[in-house]
Amino acid sequence: MIPVMQTIMHSGGQNGNCMQACVASLFELPLFTVPHFFEGDETPENDHGWVLYYSWFEKHGIRPNRVKLKDNGHGLSPAWDFFHLAEGTSKRGTRHCVIRKGFDIVHDPHPDDDDKLVVDIITEMLICDPTKYGEFMLRNM
Repeated sequence: MIPVMQTIMHSGGQNGNCMQACVASLFELPLFTVPHFFEGDETPENDHGWVLYYSWFEKHGIRPNRVKLKDNGHGLSPAWDFFHLAEGTSKRGTRHCVIRKGFDIVHDPHPDDDDKLVVDIITEMLICDPTKYGEFMLRNM
């Protein structure tokens, strides 16, 4: 995992690109090689953004497994002691994405880096097509 900072902050109808920065960080990619999944004034509940999100991963042989949590994930199995995406509500009151390992935030792409996220969704990345994934990683090394 190589930290990449977001370049677009949530403002009015514009969503920040924290998810894009976290995915780039997790896969050690330049930011521009990952789409801004929720660009513009789309809400995170907007189907178009999620279609783009899942299709981008599928194209690279990866299946994101999003898990909804209660109580900020307390009671979560220790098996989650690996890098994974964590989503929730930031202290700014907006949806935000960070990278965690276990319960620790190891990368917050927002410049404030406030670590005050109430996590309600975590995502592990499952390799579903090793051939596509291998080609994807070789192209980006």
